[in-house]
Amino acid sequence: METRKTTPSDAVSGFYDWWESAGVDCLFESEAINWLAEESDEAPIPSRQGSQPVEPARRPEPKNAETKPREAEELVASAPGDLEAFQSWWMQAGFTETNPNSSSIAPVGAKSARTLFLFPQPFEGDRKQLVDGPASNFLEAFRNALNLESEAVYLASVMPRHGPFPDWIAARDTGLFALARHHIALVEPERVVLFGRSILPFLANERAGHSTDLDIRGAKIPLFAAPALGELARSAQRRQRFWSRWLDWTATNE
Repeated sequence: METRKTTPSDAVSGFYDWWESAGVDCLFESEAINWLAEESDEAPIPSRQGSQPVEPARRPEPKNAETKPREAEELVASAPGDLEAFQSWWMQAGFTETNPNSSSIAPVGAKSARTLFLFPQPFEGDRKQLVDGPASNFLEAFRNALNLESEAVYLASVMPRHGPFPDWIAARDTGLFALARHHIALVEPERVVLFGRSILPFLANERAGHSTDLDIRGAKIPLFAAPALGELARSAQRRQRFWSRWLDWTATNE
């Protein structure tokens, strides 16, 4: 029986596929937290060893996704309000919080595109623009299936550079998701397709399943969240489920 050699990239992708299939797509801390504990004015209870007192468990303060840190506000405030100027700024801004060993990849497209394809980050093989590596074949097939001319499509990413293990919580805190929303607002697309639904809660500030409306500056833009492009390219079963959900979604959003 023939066996296929597994590359490190295949192994990492398989790792993420397994956890996503198991329904685990969130970050978990190893330290246990008593979520049901009430705040108490009682004195701390000494530990059995008698060394340091143990503080009563306190419920963690909820994070409001609408309240952005100052760093995030400053990043969005520094971004141009014109799409062409934004695209130039995107390539020159630096973005020190992302992978310094790779280059920023330019978005592709023009204002008022019919469909904006949004990716978590550029692909490893991208060099001059988004999705110009091996992943471009599947995206091109999907675009043709939708009868979309290339001029009707806009390609954008949340991260400006590719990294092996992106920190999405840091990306949220530093304003990259707020910046992605600003980018979408500048393009003014008819709809957004997100390839990488695990980051949907960071973008839409909610757990929304496969679809939602992005409320950006008073405009509601339909958004469809799909698995990552690489996952669809590897799995016929996922492509079938994706296409079925897509047909159902477009039936109510066309």
